Amino acid sequence: MNFLQARRIMGLMNAPEPSLAERVSRLEIQVASMHAELKGLIETSVAELKGMLAALSARIDAQNMRLDDQSRRLDEHARCMDSLEAYMRKMNATIVITGISIAVSVILGVGAINSSLVSGMTAAFQAGDGSARWRANVERDVGELKRNFAEMDARQRRDSTAIEQQGQELREIRKLLERRMATQQPEPAKR
Repeated sequence: MNFLQARRIMGLMNAPEPSLAERVSRLEIQVASMHAELKGLIETSVAELKGMLAALSARIDAQNMRLDDQSRRLDEHARCMDSLEAYMRKMNATIVITGISIAVSVILGVGAINSSLVSGMTAAFQAGDGSARWRANVERDVGELKRNFAEMDARQRRDSTAIEQQGQELREIRKLLERRMATQQPEPAKR
């Protein structure tokens, strides 16, 4: 009840007593006025509620869109991890094969050098050549041995450097993926 309505009621109470018809008429006017005011308040409240419901619906739609986006990102991340895992398996097989081939080449190289040395020494002794000829052959064989060892050593260094580089690349790929996964972590839902 506002001030004007209270004043009217006070005025009615202090006025000389009107007839019953006047009182009923005044009450009907007051009831109609209050009814119109109440109807306006109800309509305003309904409009406000509709606005709140629309805002809430928009918020829910936005949240659903964010959840869909996060789900899509998680699916993409899972695919990325699967491809990385396949790549790592392939790289592991490559490293093992490279290591085995290096070991086999070293063994065969040493065997070839030993065979060459033994056959050279045997031939020199069998021929019965002089010590100078034998010495020249031995020095030649030793020179070949040194060259072969130097070549094998250089080849082994190149192969081990390549393996170390591949290992470093794998570690860098792993770090990059870990950083990428850390930045793509889904944000916790705010309530």
